[in-house]
Amino acid sequence: MSSEREYEHYITPHDRVDITVDVEHGTVVDFTANYRARIQGQWIEVLRYDTAHGHLHVHRFWRDPPHQIEELEDPSNPKGRYGLDLTQAEKDLVENWRSYRSLMETRIE
Repeated sequence: MSSEREYEHYITPHDRVDITVDVEHGTVVDFTANYRARIQGQWIEVLRYDTAHGHLHVHRFWRDPPHQIEELEDPSNPKGRYGLDLTQAEKDLVENWRSYRSLMETRIE
């Protein structure tokens, strides 16, 4: 049995982390941890960790493709259990949002 949970964490009124977690039998099997910033009046996706496509990777949206996506595990051998990865991703976003925001603001200017 699988259950999906969503929650958001406002760091400031203009910076937030959105989390979506899919749990099966008490184990995190999929997740998205997304940092968004309100820049120039719009919510902009800045950095996202996710397990879409069956493996863990990160999107850094201030970079040009194809350098936006970094694989964090071997796509041909995913681990399938992501509880610790989710914790680390959320911690990274909350602790480093200022740097990520600055990088995105520089790109937008």
